[in-house]
Amino acid sequence: MISMAVSCARVEIDDLGPEGNYPPFPKPTEQIDRVPLTRAEQGFVQAGNAFAWKMAADIWKTEREKGSLILSPLSVQYALGMLGNGASGETAALIARVLGYEGREAVNAFCAKLMADLPKVDTTVTLALANAVLADERFSFNPDFRAAVEGAYDAEVAGMPFSNPDKVLERIDAWCREHTYGRIDKILDSVSPADLVYLMNAIYFNARWSDVFDTSVTRSEKFTRRSGKSVTLKMMHKTRYYPYSEDELCQHVSLPYGNGRYQMDIYLPKRSVSLEAVINSAPAANPAWPSQEVILSIPRFETRSSMDLMELLSGMGIPRYPYGGIIASETDLAISQVKQKAFIRVDETGSEAAAVTIIGMYGTSAGYTPPPPVTFTADHSFLYTISETSSGVILFIGVYDGD
Repeated sequence: MISMAVSCARVEIDDLGPEGNYPPFPKPTEQIDRVPLTRAEQGFVQAGNAFAWKMAADIWKTEREKGSLILSPLSVQYALGMLGNGASGETAALIARVLGYEGREAVNAFCAKLMADLPKVDTTVTLALANAVLADERFSFNPDFRAAVEGAYDAEVAGMPFSNPDKVLERIDAWCREHTYGRIDKILDSVSPADLVYLMNAIYFNARWSDVFDTSVTRSEKFTRRSGKSVTLKMMHKTRYYPYSEDELCQHVSLPYGNGRYQMDIYLPKRSVSLEAVINSAPAANPAWPSQEVILSIPRFETRSSMDLMELLSGMGIPRYPYGGIIASETDLAISQVKQKAFIRVDETGSEAAAVTIIGMYGTSAGYTPPPPVTFTADHSFLYTISETSSGVILFIGVYDGD
């Protein structure tokens, strides 16, 4: 299992997690300046981010009445990447096409590269990716599938007695807690008696702001939700130079973590512009935007989301079946469910975020004078991302609606 690491947003790493008994992730053995990308890999990032924004826009259409939202498109891409190794022919090609890659081998190679390099660009940031595949112990894994997911995804691959669903559920819950420091404590309510395989990805992120907020100036202020209702929230304040831009849709500010390789981008819609318009525009973070003095006000917040992604991914072109290359059996597999739970907390010190994605499967046979300061007051619903700047990879996308 891969665990990539170092640092925290609120407390010391050894104390992370609600139960305080999770071991620290191993630290990277080296630090690199950036994630080196070929021209083809730059194209993969662009396609992956397009997939991320499409997924966020589609989820927002169905989930917006629930309020705030947090998801990890990268976690979904890793789960689908593993899934592609159980497919062949047109099914495998479709998964790669939806994700924006040139075939399954390219998906595997790029996922392996990101797992190796993303944690190394800032050793003051904790970034952990973990993968696992559980199958009914009555079946053996296809050797090619096992070699691919263990090699490219460093996945834990194990058989379990699916005849004892409570034991399987207990194992899944424990895996979720371990690889998110307890922030995601369970992903399934029950194990379906029809399911034979579960593919899982977990992502955990924890980082300090490059310049933390002063808690003494945090105060209660009004925030306007998307519905127009006003609520009172704790607002954090800072005036400093940040990468900043604005257009006809929104104001944009980039808040760096650590050494600047990771950042939170906040997209604040203009008063006359809807959140939907900003999400559908798929805004791109641009580290070349000039720094400008910003009088910044943003809320301290925490969001949890639980999403069923089955229909959404089917609509995006991910086939439900067949996946005959996962287990060594005459039985093909089909997707029974795709779920994700995600969490984020943002405060004066930094940000902590986590997500778990699970795919269930059943048998089918079955330098100039500086401009004056701008004011960026996030006192109404806004969109945000967390990304790595040298590659441009988006790890999390969220909407904060004051709840």
